[in-house]
Amino acid sequence: MKNSLFITLFFAMILPAHAHFQELIPSTDIVTVQGDRDLSIELVWGHPMEDETMEMAKPIQFGVQVDGSKQDLLETLEPQTVKDHQAWKAQYTVKRPGDHIFYVEPAPYWEPAEGVMIIHNTKVVVSAMGRESGWDEEV
Repeated sequence: MKNSLFITLFFAMILPAHAHFQELIPSTDIVTVQGDRDLSIELVWGHPMEDETMEMAKPIQFGVQVDGSKQDLLETLEPQTVKDHQAWKAQYTVKRPGDHIFYVEPAPYWEPAEGVMIIHNTKVVVSAMGRESGWDEEV
């Protein structure tokens, strides 16, 4: 029994990951008082473990939450191409201390292997000016 469990776990770990992921990639994850406050944020859809991208439709929602207050950033998105596929990019300037929670709700996609529509809600935290609070807030 232990051998079969070990063999199963071994092969599960060495097989490549074929999962799709919504990536939300800030140019930095820490903004200091003296540092650059301008962020570039990339939204990419694909297989990051295989370094592959896929077409990404314009998201349904994209924004930032600071101290519980949300700001809609959907209109700041600009289309871009990443490895021959549609992706998105936004610019944002940090104006105050605190954790900036960037979030995206991408358009749903059909996953034939599971027979369902899937939405990959994603968030990333950028800590600003030494005030690291709110990173665990729900969006």
